[in-house]
This record gives sequence, structure tokens and C-alpha cells, in this order.
Amino acid sequence: MATFEESLIRTDVFSFLITKRPSKENLEAYVRLLQEHNVVAVVRVCEPSYPTNIVEEKGLVVYDWDFPDGQGPPKSVLVKWGKLVRETYFSNNATSDHEKPKTIALHCLAGLGRAPVLVAVALIQFGLTPLQAVELVRSKRKGAFNSKQLKFLLKYKKSKKICQIA
Repeated sequence: MATFEESLIRTDVFSFLITKRPSKENLEAYVRLLQEHNVVAVVRVCEPSYPTNIVEEKGLVVYDWDFPDGQGPPKSVLVKWGKLVRETYFSNNATSDHEKPKTIALHCLAGLGRAPVLVAVALIQFGLTPLQAVELVRSKRKGAFNSKQLKFLLKYKKSKKICQIA
């Protein structure tokens, strides 16, 4: 049985599923995991290791936003990430109180750096302090963030361009 070392990070507003990178060989199991968590989008922030068509055939959107391992994300990724979070959780299509929460899944190679950084950025953008966001992610994802990523997050300032709810 495939293990993706998944971590679910849920708040009153958000639901994020962080995993390690799936492969062609375990992709069917990965898709089942995504379906169990009501995932609506997959954010792949590492080099591709599987074809997206199997995931997309199940009605999920896959976003490829690769950026260098061990780093904070570039502004272009932050803007796209903020837009996805806004559209998923703050649009007219957001989950009602009676539905299972929508989840955004994210993965990088091991699920310890790039993917957790994006989750922490969303938490900061929409209400938590950097320290609170780091603590929440680390409470669910042991070993998340290297020293460069931690420094990036602790210095991170909310951006109106990323945070804007329209």
C-alpha cells in the first residue's frame, strides 16, 4: 500500500493536504487519497514525476508551479497561489456550511519544504502571524521548513496583491 505521508491542515476557513510526491506507479492510490479529502486542486511545486491526465480525469485541476528546492517561492508563484486560495475559499463557489470542506492538495519532493511554505503563506495572508503559521504547519508536518524557508516566512509580510478578496 502506498504511503504519501499526508498531513491535513485545517482551519475554520482552509483545508490543505500536504503530501510527498507521488509517482506513476502509485498515482491511482494518490487519486483515491485526494478524493477521500475532497481535494479540488493539486499544486505541484516540484519537477513532474507523473502524468497529470489521470488526476485531471477525476475532475481535479493540477497546477505546476515548480520553484527551487529549499527556497521561498518567487512572487509569480505567490500571486498564483493567492488567487487559487481566494477562488477556492472566498468566491461564490466556496463551500457552504453543510458541505464537506474543499481541500487544496500540495506536494513537493518530500512534502517538507516548498509545499508547507505555500500553506504557511496562505495562513499568514489570511490572518495568522508568521510564527502562528509556522507553529500550526509544524504541529501537523514534523520537519517542515529548512532555515532559509523559516527565515523567509518569519520575515514575510502580507501583500494586498496576494491577499485581495474580490
